[in-house]
Amino acid sequence: MKNKIIWITLILSLGFNLFFLTGYFKAKQVSTKSYTLQNRIEAAAKKLKLDKTQQTTLMDIFKTTQQRHTLFKKKQRSAIRVFKNEFKKQHPDIERLRMLLKNLEKAQKSLHKNTKQQWKLFLSTLTEEQHDAVMKLIKRRPELYKKLISPAR
Repeated sequence: MKNKIIWITLILSLGFNLFFLTGYFKAKQVSTKSYTLQNRIEAAAKKLKLDKTQQTTLMDIFKTTQQRHTLFKKKQRSAIRVFKNEFKKQHPDIERLRMLLKNLEKAQKSLHKNTKQQWKLFLSTLTEEQHDAVMKLIKRRPELYKKLISPAR
């Protein structure tokens, strides 16, 4: 009797583990596939019924934004290093830190302004139905709506 219970438990455990592993690998495959830029563009194109020029424009926006964002992050990291080094000193140069902050703020505003301009240009190429569909998608994400639609500060 005890042997039978042990075998049944073992078989059930094996079955559950197989289901878990299958689900895990399937989910991993789907998640890595959907995060590539090309797949995201294709999904948006399908959902919004974009033509080839609109798809190309959208791809350019994503690539340009990604490049600009990477450059900004590099500036930000170097500024953080300068801040750390300056604060290690006995008498930090406050004026230098203010200028550094001002330059970072200026770069960030420029990044947001350029991104917003690119998106407005893209939105102007859409049909009325496509525009409405994009606005619905954007409004689902308040932080994106705020960045793209709200006036620049």
